[in-house]
Amino acid sequence: MLKQKEEQQKAQQMAAAKAIADKKREADEKAAKEKARYDDIKAKVDAEKARIANAEKMAADLLKQEEREKESKKAFSSKSGASGMKKGFLG
Repeated sequence: MLKQKEEQQKAQQMAAAKAIADKKREADEKAAKEKARYDDIKAKVDAEKARIANAEKMAADLLKQEEREKESKKAFSSKSGASGMKKGFLG
């Protein structure tokens, strides 16, 4: 009878330990899923930020290029001189 009681207590302890381990494993899995979800969203946000920054940089470069072209057209226009040369260039 005493041996049977000890075995029953041991079985209860093992069941309790297994339940605790299962809860811990479930919590770890849930945390891992949340972290993976967070990392996925963060990667998408970072990619979008990079895309926006790249687009802004390209827009700024295009504006600079257009300004250079306008300046070039003004400098070499026929209005600035008879030969169409840039002011200060050879004379």
